[in-house]
Amino acid sequence: MRINDWAHPLFGDQHTNARVQGAKALRLENTNNFTKLKVWQLGFGLFHLCLNLIWALLHVHQGSISQFGSFSHYGPCTLARHQNLAL
Repeated sequence: MRINDWAHPLFGDQHTNARVQGAKALRLENTNNFTKLKVWQLGFGLFHLCLNLIWALLHVHQGSISQFGSFSHYGPCTLARHQNLAL
């Protein structure tokens, strides 16, 4: 097996993905998939994956202030404790 027979993941931000897409467009005339950069499969970055997971966690478990154990129940209490320490 050769290296240009495999797909390699490339995780980056939007700027990196745009540069790779531009480089792929410039190399369309090359001879094989490796030099055409077709072996790189673009994916979203792990930072954005973490953001999406945290957003989903907050959406599911936010609840209300009157609901014991929810994020909203503990949010104001924690904030009030930190404000008292700052005084």
